[in-house]
Amino acid sequence: MVDERAVRGLKFAEALPTRLAVATLAARTADVPHAGEVLAEPVRFVRLTGT
Repeated sequence: MVDERAVRGLKFAEALPTRLAVATLAARTADVPHAGEVLAEPVRFVRLTGT
């Protein structure tokens, strides 16, 4: 999710279609290498009962 204020703060924001501005910010703020590391970690689900 990209903050609307960040979209408005882009240089030339008025000239960009909203979809392009959001996609630009999303690409700039994405941490793809670290997200991949986190997703590659093992996961264990635990079901809690009696609470």
